[in-house]
Amino acid sequence: MGITYSRGSIATLIIGLAFTGSVQAQHTIIKKSGGQSAGKVVGIAAGLLRYQLDPTSDEVSTWPCNDVLAIIDERLVVHAGNPCEAVGELGKAQRNCASLLMKDGSVVKCQVTSELDTYRKIRTKDGERTEPDDDVVGIINGDEVDFTDMKFALRFMSDANTVRMINDVSQCPSGYGEVGTTRSAKKNLPRVEAAQKKAAIARAKANSGTVPVVKAPVDTSRGLMEEFDAEKLTAIGVDKVRRLEAYMKVITDGKVAQAARAEQCKQADALFGDAYENKVQSSTVPADGGPVRTRSVIAHDYLTRLLTMGKKYSKVEVEFADLQIGELEMQPDGSYRGIITVQQRFAGEVDGQLVYGDVTVKHIEITIKQYDKLTPEGMKKFWDVFLGDISVVTTQRI
Repeated sequence: MGITYSRGSIATLIIGLAFTGSVQAQHTIIKKSGGQSAGKVVGIAAGLLRYQLDPTSDEVSTWPCNDVLAIIDERLVVHAGNPCEAVGELGKAQRNCASLLMKDGSVVKCQVTSELDTYRKIRTKDGERTEPDDDVVGIINGDEVDFTDMKFALRFMSDANTVRMINDVSQCPSGYGEVGTTRSAKKNLPRVEAAQKKAAIARAKANSGTVPVVKAPVDTSRGLMEEFDAEKLTAIGVDKVRRLEAYMKVITDGKVAQAARAEQCKQADALFGDAYENKVQSSTVPADGGPVRTRSVIAHDYLTRLLTMGKKYSKVEVEFADLQIGELEMQPDGSYRGIITVQQRFAGEVDGQLVYGDVTVKHIEITIKQYDKLTPEGMKKFWDVFLGDISVVTTQRI
């Protein structure tokens, strides 16, 4: 949410909670539904791509293979078509050189020697030259996989001829990879800021989720920050998504008293801008493999219906994974809107046997807006973060 890291005219769309600091991502996953994740692919299981966002952690995230458009490995080789089937081949091919993806649809194979404020110095088979940033819509170079817009990522990665050109090492200059890329202070600054912001998001994720079963009265206080701070407000948005997950775990737990679970519904209601207006979409996959069925209800009704899960299943598991932060967009009324993408795993058991389970990718809308609040010094404006509509992107039965 809210973070488009600019490298000159190129917006670095690192939407996942990727590696920070000195740890570099090994693989980049381009998704058909939009967005990309940086991590280390560790395998596939039950139609899901398994990968680690942080190689220093044992936590493994998953993503439906049918939503994976391409995987770019540590040797800068693009695996497309059926990328999950190529997991065993990641990192085995000859190391590739950099690829500049141009506005006219062409691919320039090169070594990027310098990134200056408005252009790049590159070395190709035919010699040295410069490429203005305005002509470049994507770059694959070292630890960078950047696009000015995800529409270009989807366009290039879905075209077999383009992928072939990217992977054609015969067009690389001699001796590529022996010298790294130098960057101007302006070009390097977003890399530093990106690491700092992703670290803040990761801290919010690590520190969230410890929600008490009963908390009264419902916290509907407004006014968290006087000054707009995208980094802090983003972290608050991530925390609220994690709180929603924690509430849902309790609401669906039939072993918890009904009154306590109902109280959690109220707490979850308070996370939304308006639980009686915001819509939540849910989905199911028929046992016969028919089309995915979706339904949309107001957030309050969705949460209330979760209370009945204990009657249908003896055990319910709800888990959010792979939180991904999209771009903040300013709205005409001065508020900001963003999307947090999550992978929700649902499993319902009866007497220890899985009766129904699915993995659903969902978009959770986040709204950041100002409220007037009375303080001892008079009325002041404060920023706060609210959950909005929740929609289904893809669903796969497990």
